[in-house]
Amino acid sequence: MPSKGRDQPFMAHLEWLTRPTNFVKVLEGRYHVRDRDSPLSKLSEAGRRTAMAAMELIREMQEQEEQDGVVH
Repeated sequence: MPSKGRDQPFMAHLEWLTRPTNFVKVLEGRYHVRDRDSPLSKLSEAGRRTAMAAMELIREMQEQEEQDGVVH
């Protein structure tokens, strides 16, 4: 299904996903998988813990970059 204002469905690419702000949004559940049969919708408890640890690491890295004055 096309996204609002688009002719084609939105497809996230690796570069988009690995941007810290987008990655955090995905981990926070802002982009839900609508297909319940998708492997992404069946994340295990260990997978959730790993995702949360990755999100915390990204936040720590962002804070350190802000302290160091790194601009993206």
